[in-house]
Amino acid sequence: MPESGAATAALWDAASGLRDEGFRLEQVRILTLVLIYSRARGNSRADSESADEDFWAAAIEYARDQVPELRDENIPAIGPRQMPAARKLLEAVDRLMSTETAGDAFLTTLDVLTPDRRSSEFFTPRGVTDLLVSCLDPAESGQVFDPSCGTGEFLAAVAAHMANPTTPKPLPRFIGTAPTTSSVAIARMNLAVHGADGSGVQADWPESEWPTGQATFVLTNPPFNMRSTTDDSRSWRYGVPPRYNANYAWLQQAVEALTSTGRAAVIMPNSTLTSSAEESIRRNMVEDGCVEALISLPSKLFRHTGIPVCVWLLRAPSESSDVLFIDASQNGTNIDRTLRTLAPRDIERIGTIVKTWRAERRIEGEPNAISVDISTIREHQYRLTPAVYLRASLGARDPKSTLTVLRRTAARLTTDQQAGRRADSTVDMILSALITSTGRHPEWPMTVLGDICSITPGASIEVDPDGTTPVVKPKDLARGRVTPPSDHTNPQEAERRSTYRIAVGDLLCSRTGTVGRSAVVTADQDGWLFSTGLIRLRPCVEGIDPLYLHSYLAGAEAQEWIRDRAEGTAIMSINAKTLKQLPVRLPPLPEQAAIGRAASSFDRQLEAHDRIRATMFTAREAAMNLLLSGHVAATEVDSTG
Repeated sequence: MPESGAATAALWDAASGLRDEGFRLEQVRILTLVLIYSRARGNSRADSESADEDFWAAAIEYARDQVPELRDENIPAIGPRQMPAARKLLEAVDRLMSTETAGDAFLTTLDVLTPDRRSSEFFTPRGVTDLLVSCLDPAESGQVFDPSCGTGEFLAAVAAHMANPTTPKPLPRFIGTAPTTSSVAIARMNLAVHGADGSGVQADWPESEWPTGQATFVLTNPPFNMRSTTDDSRSWRYGVPPRYNANYAWLQQAVEALTSTGRAAVIMPNSTLTSSAEESIRRNMVEDGCVEALISLPSKLFRHTGIPVCVWLLRAPSESSDVLFIDASQNGTNIDRTLRTLAPRDIERIGTIVKTWRAERRIEGEPNAISVDISTIREHQYRLTPAVYLRASLGARDPKSTLTVLRRTAARLTTDQQAGRRADSTVDMILSALITSTGRHPEWPMTVLGDICSITPGASIEVDPDGTTPVVKPKDLARGRVTPPSDHTNPQEAERRSTYRIAVGDLLCSRTGTVGRSAVVTADQDGWLFSTGLIRLRPCVEGIDPLYLHSYLAGAEAQEWIRDRAEGTAIMSINAKTLKQLPVRLPPLPEQAAIGRAASSFDRQLEAHDRIRATMFTAREAAMNLLLSGHVAATEVDSTG
């Protein structure tokens, strides 16, 4: 899928502009989706300069004619006052659609403008939908069912997977149930821009009318750990799920919907792998041969929850009793400290493991995958956590290579611990001085941030994979420092955006997401660029120590002030105008410098111990591999025996 970071940032900026005009995020989102839908179907051709009130009214009316459920949506009219912001949105949409397909642009909008966790809709990111589709590999017509389809991400992913302009195949019938008429409208538009018919998506579809034995494929990400609303008179093939938790109701419904050759993929919390209350249901499912594979996924894949999840791959009851286990919990790439994504290489590798095992019942060269027979699962009392079964394969690893890793890790650990002891000593002196201090009550003057700093919001910067100038984004701020960015731009774009260069002594502050995080620019970053999502603070008066200012911004008082004034639902943000009013306490410059140095000492100690912890994990894994392989006698290294 094409990278479109700058286009995505421009979309968020444009959406923020309409929100400043009084639009709610949900209204901006539906307006943007309607615009993409209309553009994709060739109905709205005006450019941003010529788009007037009639253009917007016609685009909305066209979408409502095609998708009747939109008539229940409160889509505000665009008037003269909103026109500048609306034209900026149109420009951002056209920019996004120039870098992505209409279907991808639609999904990007759903992701970027997703509602908060209190909403009935939870967006399933493309990395997850693509993984499940890759594992099922739908390649035939039939029926694809999502009993909790939200805004249609899984159904659209199947349509995209099966689209092949050189060898077109008839698409399956897509059916699903969504929580609201708004979700139905979005899901139908989603399928339409992916070239599929969305008329099979309904709201409030009674469970008694769901397909039984008719679905070729089932894919779903249902709400976790919710109270069951199923009729008490309903019969269950594998056992009655507890009333207080519907997880195993969803799993059984997925199996029941399948044809005799059908397959299902269901996202579930990790608790379903070992929960004692549903152990008998889990046992019956395994014994009936409907559990094909379990895949542990990393945490932080979803905006609305950071918990790790797993994939249940299910099939119609069969004679086959082997189960494939894959531990992918360490896969993926961090987008920022709260969000992770599965990379295409992760998806391809996991999908290949599943498909090869399914066709040939073999796994080669994959230390994080194992095929387990039912007798072994019985021995483990039907616990289905992949890591449980993979531990047994640790002894098969080459002891000599493991010993090499251990020697290298031990040397690194010694270096890290020496740095940690130096940092500990410095912090101990600071703490001792603080504890023994007699205390005082100085009356330091107060000012506001706008009086001591020039404040500049970042701008969208085109990313060039071959570029040489680093572009700093919010994800690159860590512990008061600017870490090496992964994004760069070319000399032409850097010159065009020269206003957004950073210099030694500047501070960068995040204005979206985790608002208020800051970092001090050092000589290593001098001349780099900063992008949207960040605000540059440049001291404009004498007597301001950058390290002190960073420490003050990170303090509880300033952070509370920023949080109270941040706006947004799914993504919080604060603007430069508001930040200018932030009260700042200004001690004399020597005091500022001392405070800044003390804060840096604590930061260095935290960083040192983070490195020690990470190295210790590597050392532990290598040590356990040697001990569990029997290459080294555990009694020889047991310090407690």
